[in-house]
Amino acid sequence: MEENNSNYRPPKERHGIFFPLILLTAGVLLLLSNLGYLPGGFWGFVEVYWPILIIICGLDGLIRGNGITGSLLIAGIGVVLLAGNLGYISLSAWELLAKGWPLILIGIGLDIIIGKRTVFRSIFSLIMAFVLIAGLVWLANFSLSDSITTREFRQDYQNETELSLDISRAAGRIDLKSGGISSALVDADLSLMRNEHLEPVVNRENDRTSIKLNSDKNTFPGMTRRSDGADWEIRVHSKPVLSIKSDLAAGENRLDLRGLDVDSVTCETVAGQSDIYLAESEDASYRISGVTGKIIIHVPAGVPVVVETDKVLGNCSIPNGYSRVDGRIFSSEYQDGKPAVHVRADLVVGAIHIVEDGADL
Repeated sequence: MEENNSNYRPPKERHGIFFPLILLTAGVLLLLSNLGYLPGGFWGFVEVYWPILIIICGLDGLIRGNGITGSLLIAGIGVVLLAGNLGYISLSAWELLAKGWPLILIGIGLDIIIGKRTVFRSIFSLIMAFVLIAGLVWLANFSLSDSITTREFRQDYQNETELSLDISRAAGRIDLKSGGISSALVDADLSLMRNEHLEPVVNRENDRTSIKLNSDKNTFPGMTRRSDGADWEIRVHSKPVLSIKSDLAAGENRLDLRGLDVDSVTCETVAGQSDIYLAESEDASYRISGVTGKIIIHVPAGVPVVVETDKVLGNCSIPNGYSRVDGRIFSSEYQDGKPAVHVRADLVVGAIHIVEDGADL
């Protein structure tokens, strides 16, 4: 017994490749960026190729022996997200993660059940990993004809001088623009996803009207069909002074404020893209925020603007002629003490782009 114990050799621990590869890749990219050989710079590269981190994480799990099904599933998710970023498939990263994250739990559970590897179990794990990856892509693209219902909302214009608009939903796309001078104060076509319910609230006091378009909070993005088919198209009368608050958990917030008399705008997209076209009115204030994704700020040509940015991980691009001083970005038309548009953009992880109308991203 003692002889057997003395001959026992514990299995060697397999070293992972995740952190070494991250350090190696970061070093090479930073060197290429410093030498000018990396178009878009380091953060521009990260913005597109960040799913490689997920691929490396999955491969690291394979090398460490953490389970074939779960590790391959994680790597497969990274491959699909990277293909989406490169334009090979029409698939939203946030949509994919929101819909398919339970499959990761299924993969881990299967690894635990399968347990110790044999040839048969390894082959079975490989098959299950590919089935789960295929299921993930299918979930992201699956739709039912009756999963979207369309509702119209209209509030007549009654010579209001002020309009307060509060918009909130869990997932999808919000598209707001000027409706010009019409008989409607607000005219909207609202596509509601399955399990999404909306009861507009309208309050009018003197010459001021406030409208709330808030869907219930019970809708999780993974419970519905593709979010890019669930648009809220909202048209606003151009005369009243406008205050907007638009909150979205996952998807795209697109606010085209050109032609509107804007006082203040608050736009929050937790995961996804905020695409904001600033109004021509000066002295307007904007607060745009998100956790992960992209913020695009379109500035009308010739309008003085100052943008304050705060980001943890990501890049910020500005047009030619703009200046950057201590985290603040100034257009060439900006002058101290003169009226100007003020923008605050906060993003934890992702990219902030500032462009002038007519310029290419």
